[in-house]
Amino acid sequence: MKNLFFITAISLLALNAQAQNVGIGISTPLARLHVADSNVLFSATGDIPVTAGLPPLQGGGRRMMWYPGKAAFRVGTVNDVQWDKDSIGDYSFASGNSTKAKGFYSTAMGYYTTASGTVSIAIGYITTASGNASTSMGESTTASGFASTAMGSNTIAAGNYSTAAGYLNTASGWFSTAMGSNSTAKSSYETVLGRWNTDYTPVNTTTGWDMADRLFTIGNGTSSSSRSDALTVLKDGKIGIANSTPAFPLSFATAIGDKISLWSNSSNSYGLGIQSSLLQIHTDISASDIVFGYGSSSTFTETMRIKGNGNVGIGISTPNAPLGFPPALGKKITLYPGATGDVGMAVMGNLFQIYSDNPSADIAFGYDVAGTMTERMRIRGNGNVGIGTSSPGAKLQISAGDASVALFGPNSYGGMLYIGASPTNYSTALTAQVLASDGNLHIDPASGKNIYVGYYQARDIYLDPFGGNVGIGTTTPVNILDVTGNSGSAGNFVNTSTLLNSTGVFGSCYVNANNGYGILGQGGKVGVFGQASLSGTGDRFGLLGFGNNGTGTNYGVYGSATGGATAYGVYGIASGAITNFAGYFVGNVFCFGGTYQGSDRKLKKDIKGLSDALSIIEQLKPSVYSYKTDEYKQMHLPEGLQYGLIADEVQQVVPGAVKKVVQPAEYENHDEKKGKKLSDEVEFNAVNYTELIPVLIGAVKEQQVIINNQQKQIDELKKLVEKLLKQ
Repeated sequence: MKNLFFITAISLLALNAQAQNVGIGISTPLARLHVADSNVLFSATGDIPVTAGLPPLQGGGRRMMWYPGKAAFRVGTVNDVQWDKDSIGDYSFASGNSTKAKGFYSTAMGYYTTASGTVSIAIGYITTASGNASTSMGESTTASGFASTAMGSNTIAAGNYSTAAGYLNTASGWFSTAMGSNSTAKSSYETVLGRWNTDYTPVNTTTGWDMADRLFTIGNGTSSSSRSDALTVLKDGKIGIANSTPAFPLSFATAIGDKISLWSNSSNSYGLGIQSSLLQIHTDISASDIVFGYGSSSTFTETMRIKGNGNVGIGISTPNAPLGFPPALGKKITLYPGATGDVGMAVMGNLFQIYSDNPSADIAFGYDVAGTMTERMRIRGNGNVGIGTSSPGAKLQISAGDASVALFGPNSYGGMLYIGASPTNYSTALTAQVLASDGNLHIDPASGKNIYVGYYQARDIYLDPFGGNVGIGTTTPVNILDVTGNSGSAGNFVNTSTLLNSTGVFGSCYVNANNGYGILGQGGKVGVFGQASLSGTGDRFGLLGFGNNGTGTNYGVYGSATGGATAYGVYGIASGAITNFAGYFVGNVFCFGGTYQGSDRKLKKDIKGLSDALSIIEQLKPSVYSYKTDEYKQMHLPEGLQYGLIADEVQQVVPGAVKKVVQPAEYENHDEKKGKKLSDEVEFNAVNYTELIPVLIGAVKEQQVIINNQQKQIDELKKLVEKLLKQ
């Protein structure tokens, strides 16, 4: 029987071999294999082997192929090794052109698609599903994250469980979604819509949930170089409108203009806006108001209203002033609620009240802001009033600054101030008066009384109302002004004027051309003390003296000292400046006696012998010259032929012997701000010739050694000559 079946099958195949088609159940097959009216079954026993054999065909070509070794199916065309053994995943399916389903249970369909992840699907044009359980569809999409999905064109779903759909979108964070065009979702659980959203570096890109990362973004950029966000929501709930980094529950772009519109007509709106250094809360027209209160829009209870004209009403809807209250007595403004009372303002019957909260609290008036207010006036809790002082010790105390009081009266006497023991009887014998008459101020003591200024009856200042003499510290002045004191200074004059050349004390006595002292000072230690130490620009003169126009000898400063252990006619100290000279003289200096410098060994350190002094002297170049007296008249340079050294040349040889000196500019009346400039400042080098003396001594000693050696050689040569002559 078996032989009969085999012979029959061979016969049928042979019969159709002529047409090269094989028919099963049909005598006229239309294809290489034509099965009619029956199913076709390709089967294999058991599961796939651990090591599969080669597929029926490898390499390029068109085919439909069942590969039982991996339970895989391929149909379509392939140009390379995509359907070779190593490119075929177990239980996979691939169809189309050059598709590759390499992952277990993977599916690849379309053109050059690749499904390399386990249970992955790649469909369309050059799509890639490399993540396990990933899906890639469309054109040039990539799903590389686990269970990720990429759809559209050129999208990338790189994060696990991520989704990218649209065009050129990337979802790299876990559980993220990117849709639209050129959008990027980087953090975990982030969703991005729109296009060209802003780039940033998230804190967490995997399973973490960081409050600073973005949760939802709508991009509205125009290009890769012009990215922006229309809306940004962070994971902590902060929302940014045109603000990619919101720092508050609701943030807007840092740009001026309208921010929120609650209702609008064609051009204006009810809403909020920002201008330079200005928050705006506005209505649409000037006839509209802004109201504060509670309840709901339909059942609203008003507590405050800002009118379109700027008036504010608290408890009143029709304020007729910049700040209006309802017409009721009682508290109006509470600035601070205290334990026993309030700080504020109130209106009672025909009375406007400004009050503090307790008897120890004061009321102050001034300007600026709280904490740094400059106070001008204070009303103490005990009723004392201070102007210019915060602690008045009387019912009215005026201190500091302009402590003036203006009194004006209806008659020619002006305002009168009566001071006395009886406030009800102005004509009492013990009442004095202060009054103004035709602009003059009069202080009139009671008949037969004097004028004293001082503590009660201390009478520190005495004014004789008849003779006009004034005594300070004495009640018996014999001069126009007598000052007697036993403190550090009997008198102290302070001038705070900002005018140029203001004077603290000015003394003048020049009726007789050869007599009189403008200021005469006598003291147990210092007769006259002068100091100028205020910091700032310009020159300072501790003591400035001029002696001019005398037919005899004129002395700018004359100093004389006699007696004692040591006497200094003039003693000067200069230190702390760039250049220091205890004495600076323009013109010749003459002295009886010698000039001395401190040279004691105890004043010196690092003492070393001077060597090569002769070499130093040889480098110095003595010169004969004349000074430019016409060019530098202000320096009063000496006339005639001069002998000396050039400081610039000395500085190259002995730098320590040269010092920079500045001849200051001169101004008329020594006033550099108002006076005419008479000469410019001159900067020049000066030579300390005294410092060259030790060098000269050293050079002479070195030269003497040379002379001695030469003399010794001469003596030896003479002896040799004499010896030769005797032979």
